[in-house]
Amino acid sequence: MKSYEEFRKAIGQRESSDNYACKNQFGFLGRYQFGMARLCDLGLTHRKDPESHSCENDAFEWNDPLSEQNYLEHPKLQDHTFDLHVADLKRQLRRFYHDDNWSGAIAASHLVGVNDYRKYYETGEKVADANGVTAADYEREFTGYEIP
Repeated sequence: MKSYEEFRKAIGQRESSDNYACKNQFGFLGRYQFGMARLCDLGLTHRKDPESHSCENDAFEWNDPLSEQNYLEHPKLQDHTFDLHVADLKRQLRRFYHDDNWSGAIAASHLVGVNDYRKYYETGEKVADANGVTAADYEREFTGYEIP
């Protein structure tokens, strides 16, 4: 089995060509390509309007003293954020996931979100990200890594 560090490296390579300063055409940020909504879940951003349910990037702003530039310039912060993200995904997946391929399930959930991954896992329905990459693709690609 491959290590968690290898998992982190493989996800970073797939998501951004291992580029911590990357911002894609959809506004996803950094080595692991997080959106502002997920960064909000992890405590780095907050909703501009607390009543809003929008997940669009422009519905969020950075918590002081962070900024987009600051986040993109700090690899350790991004790696730490990814570790929190993986732990949270595993916690959420435990509600329904009953197999041993944690790394594949976590990678697929990273790609499409836990709710869409659950749909795929329970029904086999094809779910994909905005680029057409499927949960099944990520689940296969990232099988066999240790997850803490």
